[in-house]
Parts: sequence; C-alpha cells; structure tokens
Amino acid sequence: MKLQLKRQEETVTVKWSLGRTFAISLSPKKARRLIRDGASKAVKSISKFKPLRVEPPYEVVVEYLLAESAEVRAKVKGVEKVDERTIKVRSDDIMEALTLAGMC
Repeated sequence: MKLQLKRQEETVTVKWSLGRTFAISLSPKKARRLIRDGASKAVKSISKFKPLRVEPPYEVVVEYLLAESAEVRAKVKGVEKVDERTIKVRSDDIMEALTLAGMC
C-alpha cells in the first residue's frame, strides 16, 4: 500500500534550491519571522488534526542520487536493492525499517 497524505501542515519557504549545491535564501531576520509566524499559526490550528495511524508491515523506499550510496546501503542485512540507485526495507517495526534504510 502506498500512503499518500493530504497536505494540511503549515509551511513557510525560506530557501529555494537552484541545484545540489546552490540556493537562494531569505535573510535570517526575515526567515526567522516567517518561521515564527508559521509555527504560531500551526500551534493555533492543532485541534483540527488527528494522529496518523499506519498499520504494519512498513516499507521504506529510498532513491539516492548516486548509485554508490545505494550500493553501500544494500550491503546491510535486511536491505533489498531495487535498482541501481534505489533500496527497499520491509519490517513490522517502523524504527527498524527507518534505521535499516539509513533514515535514523
């Protein structure tokens, strides 16, 4: 099962990527103000949200930019290499799945 969520969270954009190593950012002062305002708005609307519950088994799929990264991670027991740049982990324990996938 692929889980797709309706995005309802409060977000603010303070940086725009122009490539792997290049971005345009707001000034720290303006970014802090936007983040503070967004966090305040999010906290005020928290009662509108219910906790998300996802039943096991869990599947984590990671697609890397570099094939070498997938190759290294695929050497970990419990990690399946899907293709040149993608790995997959399945587990009934979400923390184990995330850890094996290199996310924790």
